[in-house]
Amino acid sequence: MKTTSRILLFALLALATELILSCAPPPVTIDDRLASFVTSLNGNRSDTYTNCDPNSSNYAAAKSPSVWDGYFAPGSEPFSIVPGYSTSNPAAVVVTLNGAGSFYGTYTFGFVNSPNMGSDNWLIGSIKQGVTTIF
Repeated sequence: MKTTSRILLFALLALATELILSCAPPPVTIDDRLASFVTSLNGNRSDTYTNCDPNSSNYAAAKSPSVWDGYFAPGSEPFSIVPGYSTSNPAAVVVTLNGAGSFYGTYTFGFVNSPNMGSDNWLIGSIKQGVTTIF
């Protein structure tokens, strides 16, 4: 009887652990974050800042869609990511964007991982175009 109780207790503990772990949000990869950022640029840009690191000194200013309009001109949509970028160095992911059917620019994104309940949550920590800091 004692062994049966231990097995039952162990099974309940395993079940509870699985339930807790299954409630964690899905991980957000660098690729996911870039896609979300570009989708936001192609929209009304009111949520573009949510792809960025809230610990950045530029975060408050980035809440205004007009900040993004200054660097990604309205009317140049749809923006799209040119395949072939590498995420092997999250601090310097070089991405080329196309806009309105023509070349738009090459940007260096710096990413930071801010895990959310144990799941990866990559956020944009910086964006540069050449020597110009965008975020």
